Amino acid sequence: MSNSILKSTLIILRGNSASGKTTIAKQLQEHFGQGTLLVSQD
Repeated sequence: MSNSILKSTLIILRGNSASGKTTIAKQLQEHFGQGTLLVSQD
């Protein structure tokens, strides 16, 4: 049995409408790759 610890990171982006939140979120997804999730609450 492995004693490995799973590490998770939560990044929250907030700002005014049309401030670039979605653009930054998509760039973060490209950077971190598989295992990322974008949840939009517009």
